[in-house]
Amino acid sequence: MRVLRSTVWLLTVGALFAPGALAEPPPPIQVAMDLHMDPLNGFPLAVRYNAYVSWRDAADWMMDLCDTYGAKITFLAVGEYMEYTLADPSSWPLMQRLAAGGSFGTHSHYEQKIGPHNWPNLPSNATLSQIIDQWNDHVSAVDAVVTAALGISDPNAIRRINNIRGAHQPADDTVRIGLMADFGFTMHQQGPDEQFYAYYKHYPMNPFRPSGAHFLTHDPNGPVVDTPFGPVLGKNETHFGIPQDMRLPAMKTRWLLTLLNWLNDVFVAQTGRVWDYGWGEHGSDIVPGQVTHDALPPMLQWLHENFVAQPVSGRSALQWSSSQQCRDLYYAWEAAHPGAVSFSYPVSETDWALYPYLMPVASYLTDGQHQTVLVAGPVRVHRITAAASIGGPYDLYVAYPEGPDPILADLSGILGPSAIGAVTPRTGLAPLIPTNNVIVPPTGLILVPAAKRLYLPNGDVNLDGVVDFDDINPFVGVLTGQDLDPGHRTASDINRDGVVDFDDINPFVALVSGGGPCP
Repeated sequence: MRVLRSTVWLLTVGALFAPGALAEPPPPIQVAMDLHMDPLNGFPLAVRYNAYVSWRDAADWMMDLCDTYGAKITFLAVGEYMEYTLADPSSWPLMQRLAAGGSFGTHSHYEQKIGPHNWPNLPSNATLSQIIDQWNDHVSAVDAVVTAALGISDPNAIRRINNIRGAHQPADDTVRIGLMADFGFTMHQQGPDEQFYAYYKHYPMNPFRPSGAHFLTHDPNGPVVDTPFGPVLGKNETHFGIPQDMRLPAMKTRWLLTLLNWLNDVFVAQTGRVWDYGWGEHGSDIVPGQVTHDALPPMLQWLHENFVAQPVSGRSALQWSSSQQCRDLYYAWEAAHPGAVSFSYPVSETDWALYPYLMPVASYLTDGQHQTVLVAGPVRVHRITAAASIGGPYDLYVAYPEGPDPILADLSGILGPSAIGAVTPRTGLAPLIPTNNVIVPPTGLILVPAAKRLYLPNGDVNLDGVVDFDDINPFVGVLTGQDLDPGHRTASDINRDGVVDFDDINPFVALVSGGGPCP
């Protein structure tokens, strides 16, 4: 064992370190909302107009609410909704507001136009030619409203307005993305990216160009940009076959997950990438009495109070946005970083070795339920109920300073008098510290009870909060099969391939020497 320990340490000579950062902080997190009007053909014709009116009036209410905060709407509609809109000039000012403040586009499921307000579904064996005709039905209906309500007739100018497309048909990603390019669309409506939630219980946090061969894989030549975020705000249900919690406590925790990753980019990685967050809703979800109608005002208010009106680590952390604004920011980042990849996930399974974000943050916050925001001088502390998957329910906390410098804070009034595990979001290292003497860095902290600290693949095999010489013998014990403790094995699996073997030696040595990669 002594020989192996010496060999491990000697491997520090000539160790390779990660390349330097690009030294470019990112813009604020872009918060976008998707409002789309679903097919009306599920309603009897006699009540269909009334459904249209209720959705139209709800959209007007939502637009007024968003204007209060400066928020924007990414608006898409099916053809029949726009058929009613075209015949309803009183709705045109709403269309003008939606087009001016956010994104504007076309949505469709399976319905095709046979005649006025006659939109039956395509047959299950619809040909590509039939699907293209269906696309023309919907896109031309939206284009007609752009012309009537906005006074734009040039086809190229119309497509710059009606520029985002969501479609259930064709189901094949390659064909669908190809049709989007053929029709001149530059953005793919959020939705298929939700598959990432099935693997990690949150969504991708950066715009990317989806690949037809595998939607979550970045295609540098892809014709459309996807701005990923979740489905209907306020709901806890299955969408695209994936159970997804979009209730406010889960949404707020997921925002903090995004925030900690963004802060790491601001102060450490400095890639300059575009970070995004958001949710969707249908017209039917925002009518009075529905869950999103009730959830939207407090969600906007919470984000405004804590992340617009208040700085986070000396920064503006949130910018109300739209899919189009995210696209334009992504275009600028892409042009400034040729060959760089904002987001790409090439497999159809959970593989932590390929996870593109901060693993410690996901490990502690996934499925957490936000409770309240507490203030300790210049430090903000969010109390979260931990998920059962990490031993919850118990209270854990996310803390960050209002200013750009580390703050020495007495948090005993919030956390109690006992020592607390102070988790560094980037590494997952969690030393025990007194609650009346907490150094809160601008990258933030996750604070957990001592007994609830997690073993993570960061080399801290003895869970004392540092990776040093004291971890070498425990690491060797795992490596040689003498220590079978599951937590110790997790901490020793530095490359996250599911086994502890000689492939973990070099990265472990780099961590012990202080220059290794972080999870």
